[in-house]
Amino acid sequence: MEVEAAHAQAEESVAEMLRAAALAEQDSPATPFDASIAMKANSRNAKKGVVQEGRVAKKEVANEGVAKEGVAKEGVARYRMDQRNHLGADMDASALYAERFTSAEHPSLKEVRERTAQQLPGRTHMLSGAVQGQLLGMLASLSGARDVLELGCFTAYSALSVASAMDADGIVYTVERDDDVAAMARSNIAMSPWAHKVHLVQGDAIDVLEALHTACQEEAPTQHALLPNLPRVLPRNGFDMVFLDANKKQYSNYFKMLFDLQLLRVGGILVVDNVLWKGKVPELYGLTVDERHERNQQLQRKGVMALVEADKYAEAMHAFNSAVRHDPRAQVVMLPQRDGLSIIRRIS
Repeated sequence: MEVEAAHAQAEESVAEMLRAAALAEQDSPATPFDASIAMKANSRNAKKGVVQEGRVAKKEVANEGVAKEGVAKEGVARYRMDQRNHLGADMDASALYAERFTSAEHPSLKEVRERTAQQLPGRTHMLSGAVQGQLLGMLASLSGARDVLELGCFTAYSALSVASAMDADGIVYTVERDDDVAAMARSNIAMSPWAHKVHLVQGDAIDVLEALHTACQEEAPTQHALLPNLPRVLPRNGFDMVFLDANKKQYSNYFKMLFDLQLLRVGGILVVDNVLWKGKVPELYGLTVDERHERNQQLQRKGVMALVEADKYAEAMHAFNSAVRHDPRAQVVMLPQRDGLSIIRRIS
């Protein structure tokens, strides 16, 4: 509709210019024959120029319309799989621009994203996404990470993003609790070029962390109920990098275990997703304690339990953010990337 309107506007502009040229010709005073011929020739040339100018204008409008339509289609195609993206249902121009000017994702990662959209259409917002995947891989590469732990594998997009950027001897240990999702993750890992770099552990993250703590103290790989077929001895001083994207209400417990049990080495990096929780965290904590309590009471009275539950997640996330910010062992930078991403370095 926008392109058609622009065409109509261009045509009206051309018509107006032609009318003006015709009136100018009619109002011209009588002149000698040669001058009259010259003026008519100039008038014809002027009309011809106006028509050409109009055609050029229409062509530029059409090209601009096609370009806009192309960008829009590309944006819709990219974000249709992610309609519940935490940036909102509408395509975010900054996010699209960032993706267009970030190094392209590997074809195997694109296939994982597409298979997830086909098989789990209501949960594609849980994928890390192309830009975040590139960021995770870059952090692993820059830090020289050899042993990486991920809590919350989902369909293995983020684990494979990290594995793709690691050296040949790098391994990602990724944890997933959901049986069906874990089966899909195993399939995605097996079909990727980095299957030898990713070891999937199935189970609850808290239980797995406890088992990892025990395994990290051993000098030879042994069999554990939750950690079968470990590819090598786990690092005694802790993992080089951890990506946290599991149960949001347990974030504070995960953080405590990672630091207290020495599962993240000094100098290691902890990357945490969803720290803004759909924008609810800054929204909620812009209120006083009394205002938050009154808001919660009103929502419960109205029966809007989905928002009550969202506020509970926001409260848990704020508690985690506060714990990290005030822990002397951690240095943190919070980024408003997607749903909020914190990059934490263990300094002691």
